[in-house]
Amino acid sequence: MTSSTRSIAYGLFVFIALFFSISCSRAASKATAKNAYRDLTMARGRVGEIKMGMSPSDIYAVVDKRFTRLVDLQLEGMYSPAIELFKTEKRKDNPEIIFELDRDKVYRIQVHSPQYRTDKGIGVGSTFGELRRVYEIKDPKQLVWGEEGFYGAVVEELRMSFGLDVNKTMTPAQIDDFKRASGPGQIPDNTRIDCILIY
Repeated sequence: MTSSTRSIAYGLFVFIALFFSISCSRAASKATAKNAYRDLTMARGRVGEIKMGMSPSDIYAVVDKRFTRLVDLQLEGMYSPAIELFKTEKRKDNPEIIFELDRDKVYRIQVHSPQYRTDKGIGVGSTFGELRRVYEIKDPKQLVWGEEGFYGAVVEELRMSFGLDVNKTMTPAQIDDFKRASGPGQIPDNTRIDCILIY
């Protein structure tokens, strides 16, 4: 092999190696970018990059479908489709987020992970006292409860309801009193937020 032939062969080798290096690098970026970048903020009508009105295909464009599961929540005995988002691909733990669907569009979002926060730092694990001070919860109408054991504080400006784990800070008698005449002062400040509903 002449020196000129060796030079051409070497140059071709370098080119091929460089080409595959760049291609693999781009492929790796595409494979990881979807999972590596996560917006952990909650705001009116959205959590992270997923917003109200999105379709399942819109959701799968943001999160890896392998980390999700399509379920029927059977709310009030009715067919209630939803997409659950898990922290790991094994999907064994409780879902971090549940996207409730109506006519194939997100119409309500349940947040159960403490990672996600409002712009004022409130999220699952925050206390009612922190929520009350930051969002000025004073009106009894901002407190709600349901027959299925849900107790929450509504922040209308965010269109969010913050579920409160009152069973750990209030006695059954205190909870009954709260149902009869709910008021912000009846809920202990150390009561934790255990879920958030974006509606």
